[in-house]
Amino acid sequence: MFMLLITYDGGFAKVFLMTDVSNGNEYACKIIRKNRMQKIHMQKIAREIMIHKELNHVNVVQLHHYFEDNLNVYMLLEACPRKSLMHVLKYRGKVTEPEARYYMKQMVTGVAYIHSQKVVHRDLKPGNMFLSDRMIVKIGDFGLATRLDGQCRRVTICGTPNYIAPEVLYKQAYSYEADVWALGCILYALLVGQPPFDTASLKETYARICNNHYREVDDSIASRNGQDLIKWLLQPNPELRPSLERVKEHAYLTEEYVPASLPRISCFQKPRASVIDPVSNSPSSNSLISRNQKLNNIQDQQQQQQQQQQQQQQQHQANLSEKSLRKGSKVIRWLARKLRKVPKFRQRLSSVLCPDQKKIGYTAQSMQMHQALENCITEIKCKNKLRNHPPVRDVVPLFITKWIDYSNKYGLGFQLSDKSVGILFNDHTKISYTHDRRRVEYVTTDDEITRYHKEQDVPAALQKKLILLQRFTQYMDKFMTEGKLY
Repeated sequence: MFMLLITYDGGFAKVFLMTDVSNGNEYACKIIRKNRMQKIHMQKIAREIMIHKELNHVNVVQLHHYFEDNLNVYMLLEACPRKSLMHVLKYRGKVTEPEARYYMKQMVTGVAYIHSQKVVHRDLKPGNMFLSDRMIVKIGDFGLATRLDGQCRRVTICGTPNYIAPEVLYKQAYSYEADVWALGCILYALLVGQPPFDTASLKETYARICNNHYREVDDSIASRNGQDLIKWLLQPNPELRPSLERVKEHAYLTEEYVPASLPRISCFQKPRASVIDPVSNSPSSNSLISRNQKLNNIQDQQQQQQQQQQQQQQQHQANLSEKSLRKGSKVIRWLARKLRKVPKFRQRLSSVLCPDQKKIGYTAQSMQMHQALENCITEIKCKNKLRNHPPVRDVVPLFITKWIDYSNKYGLGFQLSDKSVGILFNDHTKISYTHDRRRVEYVTTDDEITRYHKEQDVPAALQKKLILLQRFTQYMDKFMTEGKLY
């Protein structure tokens, strides 16, 4: 028996969070309605399933089962309750370098496995990098993936605009290198907060990709190793990009600190310094090092003083011995014998003032144990905060779920996640339907907004644009599936 909780309702598919009450295991069930699918879409889904079902890796969303009936196609997928890197960027803006290395290392491992299975993903982006409950990266959505046989390459233009490789836009034959380019764009987005070629205009974005024009990362954002890796991944010539095996061996991922894990709270806010850089940033570690240094300094000073005092005492004893031998005084000889015992007393005093290394080791161990307990308490607090945190979908802003690139003639048509539809024309004007498809809004180049409560109220000068809006809307409703929100 299963309990179902809906997590997404789109135009062609619904996604449910399913719990197996017999063992408590959770799954994401994607249900695709057949009644609005064309034959080409059914072929696309079949290809996606055939590719996805053969993949089995810790950094790939697992397809557990699939089946169909007369109404729907069902895909039972691994649940990823921490959403995706897209949601992390929505909350955080950007992440720290250790976090970026943590995510990047897993993405590279996952994509390398996919390529080893002769599969090119073709739509790598933060929204398809899902996160498990343990913050493990899971690559998903194989709707655009294709399998390469031998030296075969592809020429189909597909993918998400900000992450498309230049050879794809040039309609050249491309292969695995297109995924390597996308990884470079994702790493850049994680560190900077936006993709490297992102602009307000799709045409300008494509132009920047083709010209390899982007703002380079400086020292305030990434280390020299990080800057070098980004430049290498974003080589416009695909033959000059590194293989994923060489990316794994890059100094950015091997010589710099990579956290073994991240707390769940890092989806919403920057984790504690002890998590992302425990050696250099941990206050407890710094205090421990400082304390040991002070103890060592005290010990050195005490040893120097002890040596000076011993030298002075030996000289004094020699003088006394000489006098005692010369004078033969019993009293002076008695005093000399007493003074010989003084260094032993001073040695006992020094052992109290300057603890030995064994005791310092005990102090270091206790400080490390204290730090470990503090991290455990922090994790518990983070878990409690996360449990009470508002659902992700309550605060996720609007974003595009469908789009048509007709910029070579008219502009870009789009549908937003609230069901509103619009066209951004090449002359920088915009016309759109509201979410209920009843009212029309027109925005001029000066950002002046005019609202029409009925289509009949739209003036004759805008009738051509209104007709285009109607046709774009009909096409997207009939032939296009919505982007994933989960």
